[in-house]
Amino acid sequence: MNTHVENEVIRALGRHAEGAVDAAALRTGALARARRVRIRRRIVAVLAAVAVAAGGVGAFEVLRNTDARDQSADQRGRAVPKLPKADVPGALQRPETVATDPSVIHFDVDTAALGAVEVTWRSAWTRESVAIRTADGGENLIHFTISKDVDARWVDHYPGGDSFPREYRNPPVPYENGDKFVPDPREPVGNWRDYEPGRVEGAPGTVGELPRSAEGTRRRYRMVWSPVPGLTAQLEMMAESPFDLVRTSRAVRLDRSQRCAVPGTARGAPGDARYFECETSLRTPGADGSFWNYSIITFGARGGNYLDVLFGNLTIPQPFEANRTANGRPAHWLAPGDGGGYGEKLEVPGAPGHHLVVSVRSWNFTEAEVQRVADAFQFSGDPRKIGTWPANPAP
Repeated sequence: MNTHVENEVIRALGRHAEGAVDAAALRTGALARARRVRIRRRIVAVLAAVAVAAGGVGAFEVLRNTDARDQSADQRGRAVPKLPKADVPGALQRPETVATDPSVIHFDVDTAALGAVEVTWRSAWTRESVAIRTADGGENLIHFTISKDVDARWVDHYPGGDSFPREYRNPPVPYENGDKFVPDPREPVGNWRDYEPGRVEGAPGTVGELPRSAEGTRRRYRMVWSPVPGLTAQLEMMAESPFDLVRTSRAVRLDRSQRCAVPGTARGAPGDARYFECETSLRTPGADGSFWNYSIITFGARGGNYLDVLFGNLTIPQPFEANRTANGRPAHWLAPGDGGGYGEKLEVPGAPGHHLVVSVRSWNFTEAEVQRVADAFQFSGDPRKIGTWPANPAP
């Protein structure tokens, strides 16, 4: 401190003091206070920088899909539980990996933001998809699909027909009501040719409207776009306005991946069969904490033949008459001529939520092969805790 300034300070303080002023002590105290002020300012600056960095890192980590996942139905509110994350890049980073591994879904959706009450995830060799039922949507679904094939005509394509015979749905939908429209969470509604294309400001791709689809003030729309080269995305929903599609598309995260987790393991498939499809359906937790609807593990072999293993909250048509056993449980074998549709089926009733159906979707899977899969099937993990479900449902 300047000596002249010190002297002036001493004289000023001396006029109000009872005795002499210790200049050295004053100088030492002033310098100490100055150091403390500087230290406090540095701490504040560092904390502010840490806060900014933490915010940036948080956003970056969420983008990379390292956000924590709730592994059970014990969540706040009534949100549909999330699937466990998969430690692989999402469709945005690696579009060529889409539909190559049935155990992985290469995108995620903020279902809570959409008010979802039921979510059906599906990963097959041609595409990956999710169907979302909302509390105010009635029987109408939000259906999102991604496919490596950039031709929109093939986004709808699925081999071998429906993997879930409608008579096993819960509640059941008999075939006699074939003329009645029944939304299927496994399939989009309408053919791509049925939609009349239009332009919507801010939309990432072409928006089409399905004529004669009005329900009150809502209409069915479809939007098709390419998020990255080599990848086609499709969003279909009933909405008040086509702008609703643009808003809904923002809830989709193509930079995240998750496991198609199911509470069961399917073994005993023929040696030439491969695991190529996974489907799992979840809902908002009930009063008892249950949230799992059903799951499907599908094997394919022999040039377009499919064997579906359905399990969970299914409807076993009544009256049920056992004509054999499967893994020690009463079972009923249905051949096509016995009312089993276009493929053989083995129905194995169980406790609530533990029904099993092994269904031949086409041909060339023998009765003995179906029996072997049913005998070897096991429910695995706690259906109320996703974190306990097996990592590999088709070992």
